[in-house]
Amino acid sequence: MATVDDALDAAATAAAAASAAAGRLDSVKQNQLAMTQQLNTITQQLQLLIQGGGGAGSRGGGLASGGAGGSGGGGGGTVGGANVGGGAPQRRRIDPSCLDKVLGDASFSQLRTWRNHWNDFCQLSQLSTYPANEQMAAFRMVLDPAMQQIVEVALEISSATSLSPTDVLDQINTYIRSKQNIALDRVAFEDCRQSTSETFDDFYIRLRGLAEAADLCVTCSDTRSLDSHSSFR
Repeated sequence: MATVDDALDAAATAAAAASAAAGRLDSVKQNQLAMTQQLNTITQQLQLLIQGGGGAGSRGGGLASGGAGGSGGGGGGTVGGANVGGGAPQRRRIDPSCLDKVLGDASFSQLRTWRNHWNDFCQLSQLSTYPANEQMAAFRMVLDPAMQQIVEVALEISSATSLSPTDVLDQINTYIRSKQNIALDRVAFEDCRQSTSETFDDFYIRLRGLAEAADLCVTCSDTRSLDSHSSFR
């Protein structure tokens, strides 16, 4: 038969068990609240990423409808969130390696031909959109050592110059012209004749090059070119 003490002990045990159960319930509730807060935070971050990625996808002409946001979001992840933060896109590096170097002993005609190639490169690479110092750095890369010496020593143009590549090319053009004897160039033009193995086109191109080196006007060079060819025939 149970005594009073036994009843008290049983009651104390039941109270302890109830207290422990209540503590466990409180712990579970706290864990649930913490998990809910974490999920809310993650959801907000995902929404921000999706919204930012969707904007980038729209700017880049992404797919229509809901696909735009998804594809844009993928793009944002690739660049490490740079688009989401509004960062400027990375510029292309200037690469003039496709050009031959302009030589220190280049003739006036050779410089003119090379300059045409340089102008094409500037147009295709949009060189004018780059800072002046980067434009000049790209220009110096296409000068051979002899021409670099001419630019730095003879023309006294340092690497820190504020001149543009066009300005420097104009000075190089004047320098090369000053080193040529126009009188001898005109004699070479007058003595030019078409050889038996030379086509008329090749002869005319060569003659025009001599005319340019001799600093003849276009009308004069054309008239003399025809006279030279007629005298050969």
